[in-house]
Parts: sequence; C-alpha cells; structure tokens
Amino acid sequence: KATVEVEYIESDNLDNVDDADAVLKTVLAGLDSKDWVSVCDALNNVRRLSIFHKEAMLHMLEKVIPLVVKSLKNPRSAVCKTACMTSADIFSAYNNDITDLLDSLLTQLLLKSSQDKRFVCEAAEKALTSMTKYVSPTLLLPKLQPCLKNRNPRIRAKASLCFARSVPRLGVEGIKEYGIDKLVQAAASQLTDQLPESREAART
Repeated sequence: KATVEVEYIESDNLDNVDDADAVLKTVLAGLDSKDWVSVCDALNNVRRLSIFHKEAMLHMLEKVIPLVVKSLKNPRSAVCKTACMTSADIFSAYNNDITDLLDSLLTQLLLKSSQDKRFVCEAAEKALTSMTKYVSPTLLLPKLQPCLKNRNPRIRAKASLCFARSVPRLGVEGIKEYGIDKLVQAAASQLTDQLPESREAART
C-alpha cells in the first residue's frame, strides 16, 4: 500500500489559488470529506483563501470554522497539524471577526497544545500564539477566563500562558476597563496551581 506524505507548508510559502471562486465552491465539501488527504488539501485551501482572498471567505467562516474544529479532533496527526496551521492563519487574517466562533476552536487548540504528540503540540501552540497576537484582548480574555478553571491541569497551564500573553496588550486603560480585580483574581488562582507552567504564567 502506498504511503501518502503530507507536506506542511509554512504560511509565507503558500501560493495563491488559481481560481478563488471555484475553490470557495468546493472547500466545504473538501473539509467534510471522508478522505483525509482531501481534508488536508481543503485545509490548505482555507489557508490560501485567508491570506489572499480574505474578504471572499468572510461570509463562510461560520461554516468553515466548525469543520476546522472537526479536523482538530481528527485522530490522524497530519490532519490535526494542518488544522492547527489553518487556525493560525485564520486568526492572523480575521482577527476579531471570529470572536463569536472562537470557543470551540480555543478548547480544541488548548487540548492539542497539551497532548503528547510533539509536532501537533507545537503547531497548536503556534496557533494559540497567533490568537493572542491578533485577537483583541478585551474580546479574548473573557473567553480564556473559564479555561483557567478547566479540570485538566495541562489545559489550565496553556490557558494561563495565553492569558499572560494577552493581558499586556490591554495597555493601562484597557486593564482599568477590564478590571484589575478580575486580573488579580485570575492570577491568584493560578499561583496555587499544580503545574509550574501555570504558576510561572501567573507571576508574569
């Protein structure tokens, strides 16, 4: 049986699609395909559309993102890693436009970033870094807050790191607006966490 190699292409090396309209028409079916290679191809096309045809795909995001989440749950590591890379490009392209669709994406990325498969884990962490860089902290912090109390200590640790990266982006006024008491409370709960990663994030 022939083995199929999936190529992981960095965002800067992705080429534009030949025909954006044609790709937009087929991308949802590709993401929902039973064939994992077709899913990876469709995920890379979502990345291309995010980078080169951002406006054209905007109206489809509420259908695209649940299918990216489905790929993040895929047991095949190649699909999962490609979905992590796709998430990073979506954050970079759409910033705050995806806030209402963020919850399921955030949960899966936190899960993937705390699992044992290193190459999936690293891709998920890059996506989370992209999220804290491009999504407004005033919109993101309320989404992260419940994750700090997750039953899984690894998820709490990854959420703490995201929280710690996002807070400085609020600026002095933003911190006052968000509520310094809320931030102190969040940090205090993490200082007593089991995982050193959480405690370290809380200190920062």
